[in-house]
Amino acid sequence: MKLLEKKLDKDAKGHVKLVPENAEDLWQLYNIAAAGDAASGVTMRKISKDNAAGGKDTERIKVRLTLDVESVEFDQEGEELRIKGRNTTENEHIRLGAYHTLELTPGRALSIRKDNWDAVHLEVIEAACNPAASADLAVVLVTEGLANVILVGGSCTLVRAKVEKSMPRKRGAAMAGYEKALNTFLENTLQAVLRCVDFSIVRCLVLAGPGFTKEQLHRYMLDQAVKRDLKELASNKSRIIEAHASSAFKHSLKDVLSSPTVMTQIKDTKAAAETRAMEEFYSMLVADSARAFYG
Repeated sequence: MKLLEKKLDKDAKGHVKLVPENAEDLWQLYNIAAAGDAASGVTMRKISKDNAAGGKDTERIKVRLTLDVESVEFDQEGEELRIKGRNTTENEHIRLGAYHTLELTPGRALSIRKDNWDAVHLEVIEAACNPAASADLAVVLVTEGLANVILVGGSCTLVRAKVEKSMPRKRGAAMAGYEKALNTFLENTLQAVLRCVDFSIVRCLVLAGPGFTKEQLHRYMLDQAVKRDLKELASNKSRIIEAHASSAFKHSLKDVLSSPTVMTQIKDTKAAAETRAMEEFYSMLVADSARAFYG
């Protein structure tokens, strides 16, 4: 996240202008923006114009609007934040009071004005604008023919790549085809890791799955790092560890994060801090049930 402008008075009233750089930044903005705020940004609007033939042509133009926020939605898969509300800006294309939606994607600036910024929101912004606060744990959930490359941050878990390969049987004449398919699958997974994992940010890469494919992938990655002089992998091989997971699907990430062995290795990452905090919270509720009331 980039902080472009921050103007608050002594009563914590004012605006902050930010540029989200990834989906986790959008998630943070989703938790910051709320009904009653004023949100300003550039959005696209369809307008109709008369053409020479007497008909209508539709054109998409950029307009800058300020909305009185009524609702905020976050689309994790599409990496988009949608802020809905009434227009409060004089504009020739959109009348005052008309409903509109600001669609925010990474790289597009947003200004949020609040009557009172609380300390929690300001701390979230400060942490999000720190480059070292990005997703610092990477997990490859892998089994034969399927791999998901996942980045885990302090607040958001993102599937950055999915590798699929149809695998022939291991028996009989198909065995030769199996070896070739496995090598292709391992190479495609390696390329996904090289494309998605930045070791200048990621502190640990966990290869996890239900069978032996994670060991095969680990060996393949280290072998190729030597053969092809992949310096980023070779210099960070101590950060690559193996773990058990019940499957290669995203929901099995909980198996990885709950493993004591893995937690020892990733103790300095944000994901580990989040996991420890939740464990302490549940333990507190079990030890003192009077802390929680339902009504």
